[in-house]
Amino acid sequence: MDDRAIDELDTAITKFMDMYRESIPHGSVPVKMHMLEYHVVPCIRKWRFGLGFLGEQGLEQVHALFNNIGRTTCGIADPVARLRSTLTNHLIGVSPDHTGGVPDPVPRKKTT
Repeated sequence: MDDRAIDELDTAITKFMDMYRESIPHGSVPVKMHMLEYHVVPCIRKWRFGLGFLGEQGLEQVHALFNNIGRTTCGIADPVARLRSTLTNHLIGVSPDHTGGVPDPVPRKKTT
């Protein structure tokens, strides 16, 4: 998501919450509305994509995508290389703007 779209979403949420509070002045703010007001936009700004991945349907879709990708990478013998290929293919499919921006893992010190 680009910054302009996120700013528009932020404005729309603020207007919605203002209208809600004016319409129901003594009403409480349900937890989901609190999350919408205070947490959705910062989450989108941080991760640069919408909330579709966080819902049940999004998770089911990701599961299906991983299964399909897994069928194409099952011939890779090394499990680490297979996992890396699966994750790379998934990232390219769902967020091509983020490819190349994933840092290499930091090696751990071996303990003996």
